[in-house]
Amino acid sequence: MNQKDGKKRVCLLVVFILAIAFSLTSVALSDWLPNPSASSDFAESAVQADLSDRSLSSDASPSSDTGSLALDSGFRPDTDGFAFENYGDEYGSVGLTEAEMQRLFGKQVCSGDADCTLLPNARRWMEENNKDMTGGHCEGMAVLSLLFFLGILDPQKFGAATTHELSIEENEPLQREIAYWWATQCTDPAENVTVDGPAEVLKALTKEFSHDDDAQNSWTTSLAKEDGSGGHTVTPFAIRDNGDDLYEILVYDNNYPDEIKVINIDAADNAFAYDTSSDPDEESSAYTGHNLNLTGTNDRLVQQKCDFCQDDGGNDGSSEQTTSPALSRRVQVWQDGGAGMLIKDDQGRRLGRLKDGTVVNEIPGSKVHWFMKSTSRDAGKLHRNNTSDYLLKLH
Repeated sequence: MNQKDGKKRVCLLVVFILAIAFSLTSVALSDWLPNPSASSDFAESAVQADLSDRSLSSDASPSSDTGSLALDSGFRPDTDGFAFENYGDEYGSVGLTEAEMQRLFGKQVCSGDADCTLLPNARRWMEENNKDMTGGHCEGMAVLSLLFFLGILDPQKFGAATTHELSIEENEPLQREIAYWWATQCTDPAENVTVDGPAEVLKALTKEFSHDDDAQNSWTTSLAKEDGSGGHTVTPFAIRDNGDDLYEILVYDNNYPDEIKVINIDAADNAFAYDTSSDPDEESSAYTGHNLNLTGTNDRLVQQKCDFCQDDGGNDGSSEQTTSPALSRRVQVWQDGGAGMLIKDDQGRRLGRLKDGTVVNEIPGSKVHWFMKSTSRDAGKLHRNNTSDYLLKLH
């Protein structure tokens, strides 16, 4: 993703926290042909083999044996993905506007006038998210390409008959739509309905691609390195079973238009490997570990909760979360630069990043969420979900 120097941004939201990470490689399209006889349960369909080395390679090529293909949704990057690569602010692109904010959160972000003048907290939230998007729009592109493929949205409304024919330059409606879906990584319930870990990711995608009766959602895949850096989101569309609990997840990576990339999974070790770059202009590098994650589509499609809204007497659309006592104790801290952020509660429990780069989460009900857009390991937010006193440190 196109992250410019000096534009590393961090949002610290005192309410809740989530951490993510992942990895991928390339594969020829001809290698992926449907196999209707394959099992829908990845654990049961694994072919047992005597392998002396189970280690995953981030640059391993997938098997050319089409018989090992398990499941295929039919999505293809060269027809269902965007022809342009992930972008930052090089097109002078438009991000969220008042219209998208009202679409996300409802009238509660507006003052009483009919034209929706944003309340101060809502305007600041919008502006900070638009600044963060200059680091890359991978989340929005991954989600929107999937919505077009599923028929939930129509690319014709944005200027072309197919996703692949759409142009991003001077296409403000498309730019704003990508920004809208990018922002759902920062909102509840969308950000809080996830599947975490390579093995669980594999199970959920197996259900989706096999059209299992229990499959009631579709997913985008997010990944980052073990320290939370290099956050990136891609669109998964097929699974290959290589035997001995080793699998490949085919994905559309919007940093590489028209290419098929592969996330290698070791289900037994709950590990993954992938080779990519968070910035298309930089050389790719290996992503390995356990920080692989899915975010569901369904919870992006509903109105999102407004964690920063307050009942200040000028809110026509107030809801339960705008009047709760706990909300009045919530704070958002937005930061320019590369400092680490750490919260300590009144019991000395810590949440955030230590000086040595280690991420800690010692506060119950909290989690770390890294934005999927940036080479900066500090691009994310910290959430606290209680009302006790706390100390915020920047280092």
